[in-house]
Amino acid sequence: MSDENKAVMRRCLEEVWNKGNLTAMEEFYSNSTSLLDPLLPEVRGIDAVKNVVTMARTAWPDLHYTIDDLISEGDKVVLRYTIRGTHKGEFLGMPPTGKKFEATGTSTCRLTGGKIAETWVNWDALGMLKQLGMVTLPK
Repeated sequence: MSDENKAVMRRCLEEVWNKGNLTAMEEFYSNSTSLLDPLLPEVRGIDAVKNVVTMARTAWPDLHYTIDDLISEGDKVVLRYTIRGTHKGEFLGMPPTGKKFEATGTSTCRLTGGKIAETWVNWDALGMLKQLGMVTLPK
């Protein structure tokens, strides 16, 4: 089961997130999937996750995830990744900056029946926002 779940996550990351292939989502996500990302409002259901993918691919058309580590036990898979992209579209109301970013993150996914049922995301969103010039921190 662990190797099968890791294979699902590899294919999902490549097809859905790196290529933006929304038609492949039914292969990887359950209809009632949830995505818990502190940067986003509550994301529940496959259509809501499709909206997140569309938002991300619109903001960063060259968005690319690289898997740094992939660990699986039981029904859970943990991904440690590096994400890169160029800000060419609106993101959370912010106009495109044309700047590149690179950030690291970790996602823990629970799979049921070979499909992603839940995803908990923890990534360096603040670092990304700083690189894009969207936030500044006091000195």
